[in-house]
Amino acid sequence: DLMVTVVAEEAVVEYAGPAEITATKPGDTRVEVPLRATVSDGADNSFGDLTHARVSFLDAGTGEPLPGCTDLAVSQVGVGTGTAGCSYSAEVDTSYQLRVEVGGDYYTAPPATGTLVTRATTTTPPTPPTSEVPDTVLRGGPGQWLLASSTTVVFDAQPVQPGQPAATFVCTLDGVATPCSSPYTVTGLGQGSHLLTVAATVAGRTDPSPARVVFTVPAGAKALKKKAGPRWKKVRTPRAYLGQAWTTRAKGAVLTAKIRDAQALALVVGTTPTSGRVKIYLGKKLIGTVNLKGPKATRVVTLPPLSASSGKLRIVTTKAKPVNIQGLGTATTPPGAP
Repeated sequence: DLMVTVVAEEAVVEYAGPAEITATKPGDTRVEVPLRATVSDGADNSFGDLTHARVSFLDAGTGEPLPGCTDLAVSQVGVGTGTAGCSYSAEVDTSYQLRVEVGGDYYTAPPATGTLVTRATTTTPPTPPTSEVPDTVLRGGPGQWLLASSTTVVFDAQPVQPGQPAATFVCTLDGVATPCSSPYTVTGLGQGSHLLTVAATVAGRTDPSPARVVFTVPAGAKALKKKAGPRWKKVRTPRAYLGQAWTTRAKGAVLTAKIRDAQALALVVGTTPTSGRVKIYLGKKLIGTVNLKGPKATRVVTLPPLSASSGKLRIVTTKAKPVNIQGLGTATTPPGAP
């Protein structure tokens, strides 16, 4: 009769876990240790299937296997190589002499050894960053209409986790980004619509939906033209927006402007206790009536929502009362907007 003898394949094992580990919190009496070993074969120039091997971690001093770390399957990661591992709950302030053996269809001669030292911690470590991305929050900034060439925004980031590094910020105005901090002032704003976004970054994670504010700097009196007929007078005064205003006391006086792709409109007006009213038309359609009577001031009056976005705008006085028109706000899609 033919007798076939099957012998185990020889493998080489090495301890690949930590040599030293410290508990994460003060007062911890045990610490989880990621024990790891690498296994390789081919000492005889032939490569077997390492998934048939089993790995065990033992206390070299007592020969006792470590709980939860015996008869571990090997994951093959390449030709003739594999890894095995477990998580071992070790006592702190202890020195371990480890032995690693291979079984199953393999054997090792001699087993691998390793040293593991565990230590207690006496300080509270920083709280690791959470997986949450920061949420950028605007605390202050311009409204829809800005009667100035500069503005300041105030912002912060939430959540602010203990132990995390401070947030850094990038402010993007009309598509141009720059590092910034709160409060942040932008200057040199031209007439028209602007988009300002603020994005926080904490621990390498950036807010995917930055805080944003869209605002419009109205055009001054130069954007309006008088129509032939009842008389308008353009006056220069430091009390007016951008230093100029159209004034009249005539009924039926008309100012005009060309509007294109407007999303919202507003008039910049001077109010007084005796001022009259104006009607605003876009094309032939009446879109609103503005009462200029009130305390002496410069005001921005937002007009009702538009049904059309382009056309000829007409501002028509309704009575022979004082009217003061200082500018026109036309909100459009700002540069850099998606």
